[in-house]
Amino acid sequence: PHSPGGGGGASSPGQAAAAAAAQGARVKEAEALRAVLGASVADPRFPRGDVSAEAKHQFLDTCQAAAARGDWSGVKTAVKQLCGGKRKTGAGRSLGRPPDHSPWEGNFDSRSIAAF
Repeated sequence: PHSPGGGGGASSPGQAAAAAAAQGARVKEAEALRAVLGASVADPRFPRGDVSAEAKHQFLDTCQAAAARGDWSGVKTAVKQLCGGKRKTGAGRSLGRPPDHSPWEGNFDSRSIAAF
């Protein structure tokens, strides 16, 4: 039974299977993101040494949950909160792009994903 307006009708088994597969893919993506972020915040070169283990765990939970919902804006917000947001001058203007290499990066070239 399909209504001509297309609103609120029952979905087909094919649509339900596609939705379940998409959700499964998002969950796997979220797990992979958590693994990468977890390795990053556990690295001794992590620049925010004042962040507690509990705060790191909460950050990872927040990012994983947002990614599982497909909420990449939520992931971005959590990362900015952990990193202290954008660098600003006293007048509230952005300082622009960060340097190509931060002091803590040491042994890898952050300009290339191929470094991984």
